[in-house]
Amino acid sequence: MQRVEFVGPHGVGKSTVFNQLLKRRPRPAPWLTYYEARRKAATDQLFDNASAKNLLKAATCRIPGLGDIFADAYIRHQAERRFVEDADSPYHQFFNHCLRQIMTATSGHGPHRHQRECLPHLRPAHSLNLAWLFSKLKYLQFLEPMDITVVLDESITHCAVGLINERSTVAEPRECFRPLPPPHKLVHLSAPVDEILDRLMRRSRDETSPRHLDLNQQQLRDKTRRISRLTEIAVSTLQWAGADVLQLDAMEPIEENVRRVEAFLHTD
Repeated sequence: MQRVEFVGPHGVGKSTVFNQLLKRRPRPAPWLTYYEARRKAATDQLFDNASAKNLLKAATCRIPGLGDIFADAYIRHQAERRFVEDADSPYHQFFNHCLRQIMTATSGHGPHRHQRECLPHLRPAHSLNLAWLFSKLKYLQFLEPMDITVVLDESITHCAVGLINERSTVAEPRECFRPLPPPHKLVHLSAPVDEILDRLMRRSRDETSPRHLDLNQQQLRDKTRRISRLTEIAVSTLQWAGADVLQLDAMEPIEENVRRVEAFLHTD
């Protein structure tokens, strides 16, 4: 699998560029979304074990909406089992690294403290981030052997930035990003903090992240500035590790940025 990730602070326009990119994607699709890749993994397995029952299940996987639910139910336990058993995989090691870092920061105990004693000290934000990260990592590891390109608008790099931002102190954030499995390509969207803040403030309550609802304007500006800085550190760390990086200015027209991403995806 070749993994391509979008990364940038909340409100910078990652989803906007990604959605336009998806609309312009040619057929046959040269790349898959995260959920399309999961459906393909389930479908391929069912066709490999061909039977009338499995072929019907494979057809179900291709139904929009319902296919996502069915594919998740079909491969979830396989993905979890493989993730737990393959402790040497970079995805597994990165999750354990994040867990140790968060436990150390929140409980005041060292990373060798028994996990059961540290888990009650995790804040809700940490728990949600870790649950989301575990779900993403187990499926990406499961998809790794497949000969496909997967483009993620909600990336594990973005989640890692959020986890590190939730820590009260980070002496050397670059060390936190080094265990992150580098993507094949990375699309980094950036914009001035005040521009991002203006975009966030124009969002309706339904569009606003739950973590931003209780923040005043200054708190939101400070968080955005910190996330932007951590994202830059993550991108430079992953670039040093071998990821090919495309820098996008979110102030540029969306059509131009989409064209640049399309060209970027076609390069070897």
